[in-house]
Amino acid sequence: MSQTVNLGGNIASLTESRDTAKVLKDGNITQAIVHFPPGANGLVDVAVFRNTEQILPQSGFIALDDATPAYALNVPTKIGDDVSAIFKNTDSANAHRVTVQITVS
Repeated sequence: MSQTVNLGGNIASLTESRDTAKVLKDGNITQAIVHFPPGANGLVDVAVFRNTEQILPQSGFIALDDATPAYALNVPTKIGDDVSAIFKNTDSANAHRVTVQITVS
């Protein structure tokens, strides 16, 4: 049975936040789906981590508009590992709802 971890939410204008959850099973992170709403215009940066290791992208951030790409991954995990995402909204006028869905199999 796989575990789905949902991170993110409404990211206020000109803020940075980190959302973290615990892995509940030994296995592998096999997929991350990142959702950027229309109007994000590349102004919201996202990076995904397992504990302190950045796993998506390998460095830097992803920033898209009106897109929901799925990324295949193969990252070993253990019970109790942290999975997290950093969200940076550089839009001075609008909040944006950006989410990351991680699958642990």
